[in-house]
Amino acid sequence: MPRTPASLPPQNLKTTPVLQKTPDPQLLWPSVCDETCETKDLSHAPSPTSINLRYQKNYEDETRPTQGSCNFWSTVMNVRKLYLMDAHIDGLTMRKIRDYLNEGSNAKDFPIKEIKIMCGSNDKDNVQAAFDDMKNKLMEKQPQPSIELRQSLDKTKFPFLHDRFAVLDNELWHFGATVGGLHQSLNAYSRGWSASEYRFIDMFNKAWERSSD
Repeated sequence: MPRTPASLPPQNLKTTPVLQKTPDPQLLWPSVCDETCETKDLSHAPSPTSINLRYQKNYEDETRPTQGSCNFWSTVMNVRKLYLMDAHIDGLTMRKIRDYLNEGSNAKDFPIKEIKIMCGSNDKDNVQAAFDDMKNKLMEKQPQPSIELRQSLDKTKFPFLHDRFAVLDNELWHFGATVGGLHQSLNAYSRGWSASEYRFIDMFNKAWERSSD
């Protein structure tokens, strides 16, 4: 039976890099506890009460990140490579990504050495502004990580993408909505797939190269 990941809200993200083999595949739901509203990822479908609580919680304070997948964002803070592929990222979503990564970078040992984000050209200026703000913060780390953004997943260069994906080192994550579980409505994701074995890295790299044409 798949285990229910422990709750790890953004302010408690751990940043000690641990190299591990890809875990077994799991299907999980970003959610909150019915009784405590504590952020957690469930190994079963959430209750209507939990769905409603999470939806409301995500609108309480616009200065804080959406209650995304605590499992995903805590894992991000323990890897060296982060690739995000989501054609639907807008300025708000990029600010959420910025907030998670900037908060994690406050730790002494920030492990991420390479970040590549590929998205569409929707809300282009706001996406770029939030990305630049994030990059300026992360480039304060020593040694400086490699951080790149390409807004190339549009209808002319790469019109084929619907779902959202992330690679954390060699682990492939597949999201039914916004990458990182950052959509406020009910959504699920799967993790535990080998990005190299399922040839996702090849696809990502080809799309990345194509975006530079």
